[in-house]
Amino acid sequence: MKNLFKLSAILGIVLASVSCNDAPEIDPHVRLHVSNNVAQLTNRVNMINQAVGYTANGQGGVRGEAAISNQTQIDSEFTLVAQIESPNINGVTLSATHVLIQGDQAYVTYHIAGDDYGGAVDVINLSNENSIEITGQALYTDTDFNALAIDDLEDFDGNTQRIFLVGANRKGALVEKLHVTDGVITQETQSLQLEGVNANSAIRTKQMLYVTVGGRDYSSGLQSIDLRSGNNFFTLNGRESYPDAKFVATTGTDINDEMVVLRGGPGAALETYRVSSQPFKKEESYSIQSISTLDGKNAINIQNDLVFVAMSEQGMKVYDLTNIGAGPRNEVSSSELGGGYTNAVSTDDYHVYIANGISGLFVADLPAPSGAFELTGVLNLEGSANYVTSDNNYVIVANGTSGVQILKRTTAAPADNFTIEGFERIGGGVFESGLYGGNTDHNDMRNGNANKMSHIYIPIEDYNQISEIKFDVRSTTVDYQIFVEFVNSLNKLSGNQAGDGAIYVSKDRSYSTATINRNLNKNQAKYVLLRAVPGHGPDNVKGRAYLTNISVTGN
Repeated sequence: MKNLFKLSAILGIVLASVSCNDAPEIDPHVRLHVSNNVAQLTNRVNMINQAVGYTANGQGGVRGEAAISNQTQIDSEFTLVAQIESPNINGVTLSATHVLIQGDQAYVTYHIAGDDYGGAVDVINLSNENSIEITGQALYTDTDFNALAIDDLEDFDGNTQRIFLVGANRKGALVEKLHVTDGVITQETQSLQLEGVNANSAIRTKQMLYVTVGGRDYSSGLQSIDLRSGNNFFTLNGRESYPDAKFVATTGTDINDEMVVLRGGPGAALETYRVSSQPFKKEESYSIQSISTLDGKNAINIQNDLVFVAMSEQGMKVYDLTNIGAGPRNEVSSSELGGGYTNAVSTDDYHVYIANGISGLFVADLPAPSGAFELTGVLNLEGSANYVTSDNNYVIVANGTSGVQILKRTTAAPADNFTIEGFERIGGGVFESGLYGGNTDHNDMRNGNANKMSHIYIPIEDYNQISEIKFDVRSTTVDYQIFVEFVNSLNKLSGNQAGDGAIYVSKDRSYSTATINRNLNKNQAKYVLLRAVPGHGPDNVKGRAYLTNISVTGN
C-alpha cells in the first residue's frame, strides 16, 4: 500500500513556487499545489538544440545508445530540442508517465514509482522551439497520475482547455478534472473516485470520457463517465468488467466511430466497441498472445485502420482494424527492439515511434500497403522510453524519473521535386467527411460554400507545377464521390461542380487508391481541394468517407 503521506490530505489549493529539483518544501497536509510561475518552472528545462542520429537497424543499449561499437551510425531528421527534468515532492523525484500534444502545448503526467503516492501535471509551451517554457504545474501529494485526456470538443471561452488526469490514490482509481487557460492552470478542479484499483488511460469522445482501470480481478475494466451538460455531468454511468484493462483508443470522437481496448495478462485481448451516446456499444473480443508483464504501460495507437499494440515482452504488433481476428499484420519482436519492454507506440504521417524502455526510442516507416514493415533504427537518446507521442512535427518521450525529451522533425523539402503529406486535416491522420442524412444534408454537402467539414485544402501556391494527386479512400454505409478541384480562395468554392475529376467510391470497408495526373501552373490556383460528397445512397441514411495517405507531388 502506498504511504508517502500518512496524514489526511486537505482539499485545497496553494499557489506554490515550484521550480527544479531543489524545490521548496511541499506541505503534505495540502492535497494540491499549483504554480504558474513561468520563470521558476522553466528552470527545469534544459535547451539542447542538437541533431540526434540513428543507430541503423541496430539494438539499443541501456540508455538507447549503440550496444555494439561497430553498428552503423546515420543522420536522422530529428533535433533534440530540449530535456525537461522531472519535478519532485519533498526530495522524491517523480516519474514521467504520459504525454499529449495539443496545438502549441504539451501536457505531461507524473507519478511516484513504487508504493508511495504523489503526482503532477506540467503544461509546456512549444510555440518557440528555441525557448521551451513550462507555463503551469500542479503537484498532488496524495495521487498518482498515469495518463490524461484533453477535452477539445467543448469551447468554454476560446482560451480554456479542460483536461482529465487519471490515476489512483489510497481509495483506488480516480479521475481529476483541471482547467488550463492560456497555459495557466486555474483553480477549477474536481475529483471523481472510480471503482477499481488504478486508472491508466482515458479518451474523450463526443459525450463520454472512457477510462481503463487496471487490476487482476473483475474490478478492472472499461468505465464511462458522462460529460454531457446537466445534472449527470462528470458522473460514472457505465462499466464493463474484465481483468488487466490497459489502454483505450478510438478512430475518432463521433458516435459509431470505432474504439479498441487492450487487455493484458494471460487473457490478453483486443476488445472492440463503437463510440456511443450510451455507455457502451460492444462489438467483438479478439484473443491475442498473452502478455506476462502485468504492470507494463502497454499503450495502443490507431491510424489508417491499423491498430499498433505495445505488448511488453512480446514487442510490437500491428492489427488490421477491419480484420483483427486474422492475427497480426506486422510484428517486431522484443529482440529486434533491443530486448526491452515495448511500452507505447505513436504514429504520424511519416513514421512509427516505439518506446521500448531501456533499449530506447525506435523509429520505423509506416507499414506499406503490401504489408512490409521496416525499422529505421533507434534514436541515440538517454533514458528509458516509457511513453511517446508525436504531433505537429514534435516527438516527445516520457523517460520516467529522467523526465521528458522533446524532439522536432527538421527535414527540408527536396529542392526539385516535392510531396506534400503533412498538411492539416480533420480527424488527425485520416480525413473524415461529415455524416449526412436526408435531402437537406445531402444538398448542403454538395454545396462547397455550405459545408466545409467535407473539404480538405492543400496549399500549392509556393510550387511551380503539380503533377500528381494521390490518396487512399473508402466509405461506409453510403456511396460517395470525391471531387478534386483547384481553387484560388477558401471562401469562393465551385459549389456543385465536379471540377477536374470525381472518383466514385462504393460502400465497403476496404481502401482503394485514387491517382489524378494534372500539370498545373501555380498561377492557376492556390489550393487543391478534395471534397467528399455522398452519391446515390437512400435518404436518411448516414455515412462517412475516409481519405488517408494523401499526397500532392510536383516541383
